[in-house]
Parts: sequence; C-alpha cells; structure tokens
Amino acid sequence: MTKPSFSISIFILTLIFGGFSSVSVFAEDEMIHLNVQLVHAKKVMVKDSKYEKVDKKLAKTLRKIFDWKHYYTFFEEGVHIKGVGGMAKVVRCNKHCRIEVKMTSKTKFEVKFYGKKKLLLKQVTQIKPGSQLALAGPSGDDSAWFIVLTRPIDKKKD
Repeated sequence: MTKPSFSISIFILTLIFGGFSSVSVFAEDEMIHLNVQLVHAKKVMVKDSKYEKVDKKLAKTLRKIFDWKHYYTFFEEGVHIKGVGGMAKVVRCNKHCRIEVKMTSKTKFEVKFYGKKKLLLKQVTQIKPGSQLALAGPSGDDSAWFIVLTRPIDKKKD
C-alpha cells in the first residue's frame, strides 16, 4: 500500500490518541487548554539541529501516514481558549504563520490558518479531549510543516 502523496493544497488530518474520551460538561465561560506545535518534517535527519524532536508517540503516528521520518518542533505553546461564544485566540507560530482558534461547541473548534498574511485554511472540526488535529502543507525542500493542536484529557473536578 502506498502512502498518500503530499499535494500543494493544505489538508486536514485528525489524529486520535488514547481512544475516544467522554466529553465533560462545562460552563460556557470555562477556559479550555490546547497545546499548539509548529512541526517541521524531513526525510533525512538534521545533524546538530537546534530544534527538539517531537515526542515519540506523535512521531510514530505521523510516520505511519507520511514518508517523512524525522519531525522537529519549531514552536510550542500552551493556550487557553474561552468556552463556546468566546473570542478567537490568536497564536503567532513564527513571522510567517499564525492560527486563530475559537470554540464553537463543546467539542468543535473553528481553526483559521494564515501564511504570509493570507488565509490559507478555515475549518470547523472536532477536537475531543485526548485527541489531536494536524494541519499540514508542503515546505518546498523535500520537507513539510505541521501545526498540531492537542487537547488534553479534561481533569475531573471534585
């Protein structure tokens, strides 16, 4: 079986880790935590890279789908998003790209991706607790980039 080819267009891939979790009930003004990563993928290992490799679990999942073997984190930040109806959270990953994330329902998020000040993608998608979403595109030099949004499993409140 051949792995999917990487086209010039940007696509969405939802990566589920740890199975499906039950969705917790929360107030609309509750803050939801997401981890945002800008990842660069290469077929050949970069020697003496100043960037850290992504965690083994994420790298293993990406290797099952794509031909790239080496994944490096260029940017990582934890963000808090106000519950349903809140303002979009803007995350500037580097000087060329930023994302805006807004919660539209208990498990759905509107994600806008901008590259060089141009809207490249707008998607409303589900990110359940314990799952990840990867936005991906080509980099031009036999590599690719990924913006990975991770929603940790909600902690139970006593």
